Amino acid sequence: MAPSSICKIYTLKASISSTTEKLILIPRTGPKEVAIEQIPASQNLTLSLTGLGNETIPAGSSVKISISYEGVIWPNEEGYGVFQAPYTKADGTPAYYITTQGETSGMRRIFPCLDDPDLKANFTVSLIIDESLDGISNMAVAAETKAGGNKKKISFNTTPPMSSYLLAFAIGPLHYVQSDHYRLPVRIYATKDQDIKLSQWVADIAADGLKLYENSLGVKLALEKVDHVGVTGEPPMGGMENWGLITIGGSYFLLDIDDYDSDYRESIAALYLHELAHFWFGDTVTCAWWTEIWLNEGL
Repeated sequence: MAPSSICKIYTLKASISSTTEKLILIPRTGPKEVAIEQIPASQNLTLSLTGLGNETIPAGSSVKISISYEGVIWPNEEGYGVFQAPYTKADGTPAYYITTQGETSGMRRIFPCLDDPDLKANFTVSLIIDESLDGISNMAVAAETKAGGNKKKISFNTTPPMSSYLLAFAIGPLHYVQSDHYRLPVRIYATKDQDIKLSQWVADIAADGLKLYENSLGVKLALEKVDHVGVTGEPPMGGMENWGLITIGGSYFLLDIDDYDSDYRESIAALYLHELAHFWFGDTVTCAWWTEIWLNEGL
């Protein structure tokens, strides 16, 4: 690795604020204003030290990049980045809540970042949302404060080191059921128009599976809770193993157990246990590139 005068990150459909024509790059030598170069028809965002003489970023050094930007909330059928999922309000009108999908390169749709799977970082998430809504993410809530008007700010604890594609959050009128079969709380979330009690049996299956994996593998999860959130509509995914906040697509999270035979129940249990196995095979230990994920998808 050699010294460099540029820093490259990925972004897609994230509009860099016009007030941030010069970004702040903070190497060990102190804050510097840097120029932006967005390569046309590319997902690369280049931050350049152009105009600062011969200064370079030392090899192996750490830098802090401060960027103001606006992202896009994608339609449900897109199913990547931050996207909509439909629900029905109490008065019968249709509405949307939002959730996320980062694998494979969806995270660059949410914020400028490096989303290669072999690159890991600690993430600290905060959500500023309407006071009437609920927000969840990978980690437990650290604090909730007023944010002016009818808004609130939910701050979450910092994640363990993880690949960026595993970062997740959901915002909407949510409620949950919880299983206490595992040493950490295991919850299934859905919007408040859904009969959440139908998710209790899958919450218990998930908790029992976590206990089995942890005892068999001898590796404790570096998490504070294990949440699942249902994703309605027709997103192109069945489930996603976001560390601490699994997303489950379709109707696989609201099921009246008495309506299904043992074969179907087994297939639902397999879906949940597959995603939870990724907490060890995929999240804790991660493939260097997407061509190798058959190693953990074969579970």
